[in-house]
Amino acid sequence: MIAKYNINRYIDGSLNTVDMCAMEDLGDAAIPELVRLAEHLDNMYNSNISSDECLVDDELYNLLYNKLHSTARKYKHTENHSVFEENIAIFRAKSALKKVKL
Repeated sequence: MIAKYNINRYIDGSLNTVDMCAMEDLGDAAIPELVRLAEHLDNMYNSNISSDECLVDDELYNLLYNKLHSTARKYKHTENHSVFEENIAIFRAKSALKKVKL
């Protein structure tokens, strides 16, 4: 809920930036909202968060790019782990990352 609130405020212009350190503290639960932010910024910059390299010259976008790509890599390394090692936040995060082809 915190991530959704902050991302909504950033998108509607009532918040100047998104505190990525705070978003990281929220863990896997923040990933779907960060993906939504990435989609918004992709539309704004005519870019693609799933590209192999970040070509956007924006600090927030670069932090977001690095966070989403590192999280996707982390999940790929744990694909063969037990179902008991997952929770709903991880499931939702993985689904959101797949949506943007990460």
